[in-house]
Amino acid sequence: MNYSILHNMLGVGLLALYLWAPVPHGYRRWACLLLFLLFPLVAGTPLRDLRLALSGVPAVGTALTAHCSGGKNPQMILSYAFVADGVAMTASGPAGEGNGGCEMRAGDVVYLSYLPKEPMVSSAVRHPARAFLLQLLGWLALCLFLTWMKTEQAARFKERLDTTAFRRP
Repeated sequence: MNYSILHNMLGVGLLALYLWAPVPHGYRRWACLLLFLLFPLVAGTPLRDLRLALSGVPAVGTALTAHCSGGKNPQMILSYAFVADGVAMTASGPAGEGNGGCEMRAGDVVYLSYLPKEPMVSSAVRHPARAFLLQLLGWLALCLFLTWMKTEQAARFKERLDTTAFRRP
């Protein structure tokens, strides 16, 4: 099974479980926290993109291998080589904004950014600030969604208690 598909399925499954499973009042905040902590496994953290946006050096590399994952939203996974301060480096990851999509082949030019003090930290994206903003927007959307879900869960739990509770005459 494809790595990105597995992560997307895990994320959707956890959110669906959180939505439909009745969570008692005392555990709702723990379930919300657990989902928030598991989100980096699904979408990654914006910290690497922030570091690349603030102090990354733009470079041009060469694609060594290119694999396109299928589906409705195909994603290009690259293995690429570049030169950082005279040292040849290799890295792999998704082809971000500014690089070709699934039409990329081995030998094509890859636009990337890397950290000069840590050249192993790189990303195949032309503008890392945009990638950071997209990641940050994703995190903010998740926070808003989980907050809404927490209040929705509380309302559903209260409604269930009202309809199923034993009432004395």
